[in-house]
Amino acid sequence: MTPENRELMRLIDERRPATLPELAAMAGRDMPDLSRSLQDLARAGLVCLVRDGRTVRPVPGDRT
Repeated sequence: MTPENRELMRLIDERRPATLPELAAMAGRDMPDLSRSLQDLARAGLVCLVRDGRTVRPVPGDRT
């Protein structure tokens, strides 16, 4: 896993961003780059992307 993706996971775990743009701002990353990284992490089961109406909220995945 890249250092950038480890940082995304840390931010999701510790700061619980409410939206993807909020996570992008926390991480200092552009939305297209962030979206690709989150999709990879979601496929690996490390994060979940929860849709809430028109927004998507990243949450930690099941790591058991």
